[in-house]
Amino acid sequence: RAYGTQVLLRHDLTDRFFGWISYTISRSERTDGGSDSYRLFDSDQTHVFTALASYDLGLGFEVGARFRYSTGFPRTPILFPNYDARLDPYSPVFGAHNSIRIPDFYSADVRVAKRFKFSDSSELELYLDVQNVTDHRNPEEIVYNYNYSYKTYITGLPILPVIGGKLTW
Repeated sequence: RAYGTQVLLRHDLTDRFFGWISYTISRSERTDGGSDSYRLFDSDQTHVFTALASYDLGLGFEVGARFRYSTGFPRTPILFPNYDARLDPYSPVFGAHNSIRIPDFYSADVRVAKRFKFSDSSELELYLDVQNVTDHRNPEEIVYNYNYSYKTYITGLPILPVIGGKLTW
């Protein structure tokens, strides 16, 4: 089951400047086979916030920025390792299902674009998007060493510049 709400406010401050903010609060839960009790779904994100602003500089140039924040995904903790001396492997002893979370995500992005109009119905837009300008290494998953004595995170991409174009006709 999933429930929640989202609020989005968009405002054109001038004919060249607009912005919007969005906030979602939600809960995603599930039951496992044979159980009536609910637990957090693996992809639950309780809070998601986005703010965006864009300004038309004129002559086809536009600049913008975006900030995103969300709570981390739930995960099941490993309480301690269990060592089997007979077979020599380590196996984890798990805690309550999805009772911890990956750390929260945040990112700031910027965009610069130039539009070339060829006619009323055709244009070319060239752009530079720079994602994660703060170079924040957002944790995306938990990983452990071979004997579960050390935990770290797989992180997302660092600063990512993307050059692209869009042709409309």
